[in-house]
Amino acid sequence: MQDPHSSRLMARNERICALTILGAGLTLRILYVFVMQFNSDEPQHAHVAWGWAHGLMQYRDVFDNHTPLFHMAMAPLAWMIGDRFDLLLWMRLAMVPLYIAMVYLTYLLAKTHLTRRRAIWAAVLTAFFTPFLEQSVEFRTDNAWALLFLAAVAIAVCAPLTLWRSFLVGIVLGTALGVSMKTTLLMACLGGAAVAMAFLSSNESARWLSSRRAWFNLIPMLMGLLLVPLAIIGWFYGQGALDDFYQGVIGHNMLPGLNGGLPAWRKWFYLPALCAFLFAVRKWARDSHPVYQLLLLTTGFCMLTVLLMWPLITRQDFTPIWPLFIILLMPWIDGRLAGSVESRLKERWPDFAVYAAVVLVGASEIAFGGCRVLQSAGHHRVQTRLACWKATLDLTGPGDTVMDPKGELLFRKRAVYWVFETVTCERMRRNLLPNTIDDALRANRVCVVYPRLSRYPQSSQDFIQDNYLSVGPILVAGKWLACTEGRAVFDVSIPADYVIFGTGQAARGLLDGRPYQGEVFLTPGHHEYVCAEGEKAPALVWAKAVAAGYAPKKLEPNERQGEI
Repeated sequence: MQDPHSSRLMARNERICALTILGAGLTLRILYVFVMQFNSDEPQHAHVAWGWAHGLMQYRDVFDNHTPLFHMAMAPLAWMIGDRFDLLLWMRLAMVPLYIAMVYLTYLLAKTHLTRRRAIWAAVLTAFFTPFLEQSVEFRTDNAWALLFLAAVAIAVCAPLTLWRSFLVGIVLGTALGVSMKTTLLMACLGGAAVAMAFLSSNESARWLSSRRAWFNLIPMLMGLLLVPLAIIGWFYGQGALDDFYQGVIGHNMLPGLNGGLPAWRKWFYLPALCAFLFAVRKWARDSHPVYQLLLLTTGFCMLTVLLMWPLITRQDFTPIWPLFIILLMPWIDGRLAGSVESRLKERWPDFAVYAAVVLVGASEIAFGGCRVLQSAGHHRVQTRLACWKATLDLTGPGDTVMDPKGELLFRKRAVYWVFETVTCERMRRNLLPNTIDDALRANRVCVVYPRLSRYPQSSQDFIQDNYLSVGPILVAGKWLACTEGRAVFDVSIPADYVIFGTGQAARGLLDGRPYQGEVFLTPGHHEYVCAEGEKAPALVWAKAVAAGYAPKKLEPNERQGEI
């Protein structure tokens, strides 16, 4: 018989170990904030929040194709931090409490049908599960969306579902809908799981879903669900921006035939896969705990729908699913491992084997995460982005306009309204949106451009290559002057103050027939520069960049602009 003192000692040591691993995970999670490279969606979300903080209205003044609640909530933080080049690092740090809350909700959900010990380890494994951990670092709507969905499920299953709790579930789901329209997928899968339970489960406690009481619970749930979305719609209507809101959230995203490069035939497998999944649940899980069945069906429906029916599959689509996935695996990990060693070890050792295995998994995740931290730190991509934002603040003022694909320059209004994400690029490829980039750069006298050009149409890439120079972290107005027999005839498209570099020094030739004497304003059109003796490959550069210490010191003529 197992020694009670030994069991208590093991339980205490196991709790200490779990808390230690969670602490190490939180430390690793915070380190990720400073070394993990930025996803292109992060500055897009930060730019929208920055716009709210500076009096710009989402959809009307700043393009976005997400529902607005996350950006509205983050705007006060962006305002308090101010226009600092490390703004996005602070916004990432604001995601840490959301990560902690999701891990805690994982524990609460697991505890509804698992032992406390298994629930603790489910939370530990979720905290270190690499796709979830890395996704939670990024500043994006999906963290708040996943947290709210997990909270709604926890409210629904952690206690009897009264009318008041049903109303609260509706409010939380409605808030999630105000953060991301992808909540509709989760709600459909959760509702489908609840209905499927009534037909698949042999457990009488799950059959109440088909009763009259369950239908009564839907009324307060629907009332709560509509509360936040109607408040958002009413607010935009009162601001006269309801049409902008609709076009940003729904109209822009409704693009038939969008599949992100995925094969269209994958949808043919949806119904067969769904039937096979339901058959497996009925055969092997119909006697399991009702909460386990609900989480299993919800997770399965979500996975199948995203993988086989979703038009654009992204990593963040799975953020709310990974905690449920880990919870579902815990009984199998614990029971299967304990059963495999039970016949060979003494009675007290199966628990130790499971405990040691989970500790090993946690330690492996810590080691893997540490390697990723060191690898990311060696790439210097975060430092490059910080230098880019510092240069933006150094070279532009609040009234200046810049050009970037998705808001990467954060702190200034963009020359083009549209954000060049997947849907916009596809719309432009189909000629559903006009390409106004070149005209906008000219009209707004844009002198600072973000050095990622691949999202633009080829003609605009060529225009930027011809009219902007790399000065390190950003592109500024300027060009290399191709001299033929000591003479360079060139066109200026961006009117601005310019300086000309000769060979490592100020130019000494003739500009438009007059001796070049320093900074000069050039109008759009043809210009001519006659090189002085010894000058080769002169460069025309925006004067403000040169005055601030940014100059094309390392770039050679005809070298293609780099991207970060």
